[in-house]
Amino acid sequence: MCSSDLTNARGHCKELIGQVREALGATALGDIDTHIEGLRDIYRKGRRAFQRMHKKDSAARRHELRKQAKYLRVALEVIDVPDYEHARERAGRVASWLGEDHDLAVLRDRIGRSGSKSESGDERWFRRIKDRQEKLQRKAFAKAEKLFEEKPKQFVAKLRSGDGH
Repeated sequence: MCSSDLTNARGHCKELIGQVREALGATALGDIDTHIEGLRDIYRKGRRAFQRMHKKDSAARRHELRKQAKYLRVALEVIDVPDYEHARERAGRVASWLGEDHDLAVLRDRIGRSGSKSESGDERWFRRIKDRQEKLQRKAFAKAEKLFEEKPKQFVAKLRSGDGH
């Protein structure tokens, strides 16, 4: 998917979110405490996924962290908390970089199973893929560490107090 398609898809999603908000009306969305508790649960799951991945890295754990970062980004967007823009951007970056990492892992696996007899060509591809994955993982881990540095209670306390993030 090219970047303009991705930008169009994001724009369309934001438009749909706005339409849903409008259709439901403010009262149907529940009170702010319910939203904050839901956000805290999503953040907690993301933080746990990061801790598990940090303890023992694996493709499956990176994929789980990616999913949790996506859930957090979407929740922050749906709740529309302007003071949490940095957290929303961090979550989006983590999800994007780990998504690319996952795609490269799948590609590497497919190349390995292709049965190709050109081992020197395969090794060159494997090395390039591995280098790119390492770079993506470093960036994603650094961003995730910053995103999930707070305990869930602290993360939402700022929301309740209006201090932002």
